[in-house]
Amino acid sequence: MTKTIDLSTAKTITIHRRDLPDFIAWDGCHKLYTLATQKDIDEAKGYGYDIIITAQLPSLWAVACGLRFIQMFGGTFEDIVPQGRECEKLTFTGFGRGNNLIFEGLDA
Repeated sequence: MTKTIDLSTAKTITIHRRDLPDFIAWDGCHKLYTLATQKDIDEAKGYGYDIIITAQLPSLWAVACGLRFIQMFGGTFEDIVPQGRECEKLTFTGFGRGNNLIFEGLDA
């Protein structure tokens, strides 16, 4: 994922579909990880995470506990939405490969 904005202070974050992998891992509580490779998917499965298509991320964000965060899986575990950041609205827009993930009204 290419960062073009400072995620630590931005009020709205748009992550373009081309920068998102097709799958995410979820622990059933608050850990949400993007999975970029088959190796990531296999490793996340080994930890017992549910593997879910990225389009479901807004639904998972809505039900995840207050400790929720989104990180890239593996390597550096770089934050997409750091733990403790809250947002008013999370949407996945568009259809097919044109989708964008949009976090609106993020607190600082």
